[in-house]
Amino acid sequence: MTGRQITPISGAFPIFTPAIPVSHRIRNLVETPSKDRSLSLKIIAKFFLLLIVALALTLTGCVPATLAPSRAPLSAGQEDRLWERVRDNGQQYQSLRGLAKVQVSRQGKNAGVNQVLVVEKPDRFRAETLNPFGFGSPLLLMATDGRELAVMVPGEGQMFRGEATSLNLQRFTQVPLYLEDLVQFILYQVPLIPHDDRRAYRIADGRMQLELRDGDRRQEIYFNDGEQLLETSYYEGEELTLRVRYDNFTPEEKPFPHSASLEMPGRQARASLVFSELETNVSPDAALFLLDTPPGYEEIPIPE
Repeated sequence: MTGRQITPISGAFPIFTPAIPVSHRIRNLVETPSKDRSLSLKIIAKFFLLLIVALALTLTGCVPATLAPSRAPLSAGQEDRLWERVRDNGQQYQSLRGLAKVQVSRQGKNAGVNQVLVVEKPDRFRAETLNPFGFGSPLLLMATDGRELAVMVPGEGQMFRGEATSLNLQRFTQVPLYLEDLVQFILYQVPLIPHDDRRAYRIADGRMQLELRDGDRRQEIYFNDGEQLLETSYYEGEELTLRVRYDNFTPEEKPFPHSASLEMPGRQARASLVFSELETNVSPDAALFLLDTPPGYEEIPIPE
């Protein structure tokens, strides 16, 4: 880790909460009948001449070129390699500690904060939302050991406590995810849907795609040519429910993304996370994921 030594405390992680066919209509031109037979023959001849010209143009220059398919199936061997890459990727990183800039956009409202994060699988999460002035008490602290969730608001002298349920976590993070899923996303592991069909493709932009299906549910995982995981998207039918993207990778043999973004169209929500300081596979003290209530603080149960 470069720069100053990070002293993690805690805090809320404020990420939240086909081509349209074109029809061409041919309008019939209605000519006023003429008593002059010669004029009628000229009109008919001109009509057939225009028809022949239009037909010739259609058969030559007006037929659109055949488009390349948007994706082509990969071999069974390539599919297996991508599958192994997903599974191996999820085992590489077990924890992290870092300083990150978080940007959030939800229903037209934007916010940005700096946070110190400590995360460990499967369900340990600790964060500190730093004061924007760079000194004084943090704005918010959050910690959970997977069983209890504690949230401290120093400016209000309040400590909230409750079970580390998905609902309670969402109340403070605005992320409609299970705690385990949130931890996995931060640690560059994409949760996989149960599936009965798996296929792999090369798509038009050059990336590779691994597709998992379970009835109407679908997950798409994208890789670059180096089989590096870049993105995962989740669908219900044709509706995109969640998309997570990774970028700004470290140059190590096993690179870790310093940038991640999350998109939930149905909730009009987006978030980005950019680390400026980062250590992976650290060994955090278990006590970091528990918060004691300071003297004088009001302890408030998180309502069920």
